[in-house]
This record gives sequence, C-alpha cells and structure tokens, in this order.
Amino acid sequence: MKHLLIFLTLVAPLKLLAAPTIDSKEYKVMLSAAYFSKINEHHRVNQVFNEVADLTFSATSKPLLGTSYLSKVRQVRFYDVAHACTLNTLGYIFRERIENDSSEITLKYRHVDSYLSGFEDVSSQHNEAKTKLEADFSIANSGVWKVVYGHSTKVPNSRNINEVKDINKHFAGFESTYELPDSTPLRLVSGLTVNERVYEGYTVDLG
Repeated sequence: MKHLLIFLTLVAPLKLLAAPTIDSKEYKVMLSAAYFSKINEHHRVNQVFNEVADLTFSATSKPLLGTSYLSKVRQVRFYDVAHACTLNTLGYIFRERIENDSSEITLKYRHVDSYLSGFEDVSSQHNEAKTKLEADFSIANSGVWKVVYGHSTKVPNSRNINEVKDINKHFAGFESTYELPDSTPLRLVSGLTVNERVYEGYTVDLG
C-alpha cells in the first residue's frame, strides 16, 4: 500500500513585519480571599511579600527592597454584550476602573501569540490614550506557567457605559475593524463590581 505525503510550505512575504515590542511583564498568582480581611490586610500582604523575598533571593541573590503601602483603592467593572458575550468571543476585554470618582476605560485584546496580539488595532483617537503590549504569566492547574499577550489602550472616560457606542466613540481601530452597531447594549459581566486594593513599594534591583 502506497502512502502519499503532502508538505505545505508557508512562504513569508517580502515585506516582513518587525517583532512586536513587549512593554511589560506581569507574573500573577491567585491567593485565597479567605486569608485576608480588612483588619489584618496589610499584615497579610507583608507576609506574602516576605515569602516572595525568600523566593526572589534564592533565584537571583538579590534582596527585596522597600516597604509596602496601599497605593490605590478603586472599583473595577467589566462589560460585554448580554447573552452573546461578543467581546469575549472576539478575544477582547472591556474594563472600567473608577478611582476618586474618575472613570478610566481599557480595551484589551488577548492572545497566546504575541504577533496576533501586537498587530491587533486597539488605537484610540483620544489625545490622552496610552497603549501597551504586556505579557501576562500565570500558573495553570497543571502547575505549568502559561503566557497570554495583552494589547491594550486606556483612556479617560466621561460616558455612562451601556452601549457599544461607548467603545466605538473611544476606540476607532475597534470600530473600523468590527463595525458593531452603536446601539448594541452592553451589560455588566455577572453584575459584578470588584473592589480593588493595590499595594506597592517593593522592588528588586536586577542590575
């Protein structure tokens, strides 16, 4: 019996695109909420950082420097098309952060391929827009580290978010690519508002 082998060769175009630049990396580990309370929060945070300090020193021979402090308190909300989850299906996250009564929205495209994420158009016409490509590292249930590349743009916001129009008005790249109708309703994902408390202060000087 004869077997036929077929080889497919992908030929790169003559005009090659440069590799996307990774602006930042984040290593994320989930901690049990049961470990924390408002009474012992800062103490528990310091305990976690003390464990991180030991791991950091054993891996790099560099000490963890500084002291922790509560730098931000804000509310976080995610929006999508109700029942259809259109944004999630397209690989997008649409997030609002509220701090000191000021709203900031972020449109983020996420993919395991840095090229696909990096060349996704998340541009905004807003003059205060900030765009970055970051690598998010997390640990899978198997214990193996995995990475997802997030290409995002954040802008100040004064709109009451309830329709796709609130995305299109800020992010021209998304609007021109996907042409979702302005009137498509957006809903709070799972009806959930997250209270975020951010601690900063520790650094490692790797030289």
